[in-house]
Amino acid sequence: MVTFYLTATLLTLLLISWRIRSWSPTSPSVVSVSVFLASTILLTLGPKSLHKELSEHTALTIILALMAFFIGEIIALSSVKTKKPFRQTDWKKPIEIGTCTYINILFFSIVTLVWSYYSIKEMATAVGYREGEHLLIQYARLAVLQNEMRPSTTLILFSFMLRALSYTLTFAYLHNKILCKKEANLRLMLLLPSLIYLIQYMLWGSRGGVIEYISFFIFIYAYFKSRVTQSPKSTNLAVLKLAAKGLAFFLFIFIGAGSLKGWAESNPLEVIAVYGGGSLSALDVYLTNVRHPPAAFGQETLLGIYALLERVGLSSVSSSRILEFTTIGQTETTNIYTSIRRYINDYGILGMLYIQFTLGYLFSAGYVRLQKSKEIGYFALFYSTLFMILIYQALDEQALTTFLSTTQIFTIFFTFLFYNLLLRKKLNKSDQIII
Repeated sequence: MVTFYLTATLLTLLLISWRIRSWSPTSPSVVSVSVFLASTILLTLGPKSLHKELSEHTALTIILALMAFFIGEIIALSSVKTKKPFRQTDWKKPIEIGTCTYINILFFSIVTLVWSYYSIKEMATAVGYREGEHLLIQYARLAVLQNEMRPSTTLILFSFMLRALSYTLTFAYLHNKILCKKEANLRLMLLLPSLIYLIQYMLWGSRGGVIEYISFFIFIYAYFKSRVTQSPKSTNLAVLKLAAKGLAFFLFIFIGAGSLKGWAESNPLEVIAVYGGGSLSALDVYLTNVRHPPAAFGQETLLGIYALLERVGLSSVSSSRILEFTTIGQTETTNIYTSIRRYINDYGILGMLYIQFTLGYLFSAGYVRLQKSKEIGYFALFYSTLFMILIYQALDEQALTTFLSTTQIFTIFFTFLFYNLLLRKKLNKSDQIII
């Protein structure tokens, strides 16, 4: 019954936050509550062998975490001067990417993809993969997780650049599609590097890049759509439809990638339920058992900072992104515990509430800034790359674990670089009056 009451409470919180934010599906509090609600529903619909009944302690902890986030958002809204969201009254000139520039980007994308494939094949062979066998990705992931094998530094940099190019060109594509009356050159071709990026990312056995890209795409779409549509209702409906398509696309990728990793004989729906709802079961197991204090301050969250300090010889703290596996049913195991687990483990319940409050405040303040700004700038691109932090909350923590990490540093650096090279001088130029 606790899980049922938690679901009902989350649904109530969703309706309240949705109403306060004018029914905007991309507002931080709406997204935060939605992902936990979805996880609770998946837990309820999961296989009977799954540990479904949460304790009162776990349910209350989740509710308090979301309430702290919600309070942070309310304070952020009250601290901003009252001003209606900006609606532009003119069509923008499309962002044109030169044909020669695009060909070079496409060539670079293909080179990175092919190089990644051969690097993965080489690592998989080192741990027992043989030519002609299936499960190449599974062997490669085994090499990364257990043997700590890594691709070359140059390939890693190429991957970061491809990631940044994917985000930048998607930004340009949606800008042209939504804000411009005239058609730009290349059009859908701008998304081809993104497709190559997603394939390249999935070759490494992870679906995280797909979640991040879909969340980025949806937020940028909603941001641009809200600038030209006078009716918030029609904007919100369009965003919800796109989100449904994005979810369907992710499920397709999730199941397809899973079959390449050895899940061919598993029930896809059960796998999704365990993956999406099992984090709550794992959190419940964690909260209701004896917990040991971390060996170092922020050991499970400040991974990027400790890794950076270790590189310059200022820290010897051993930290890993991968948490221990725990049993969440008769046969099911998982090592994802929601973002709440890491916060409580490192900072206690009060620290967790403070972090949730701070995240609610910062994300909401940034969201309001985007809504009210007349100019489209790098902040829109930057904020959108961080939007996945909200999507991930019911699975794992991304705000602190990625702070000053190599991935975050290079993503910010390369998106800023490509924004200035490809977009900055072409943004905010008017073309025609909207009638």
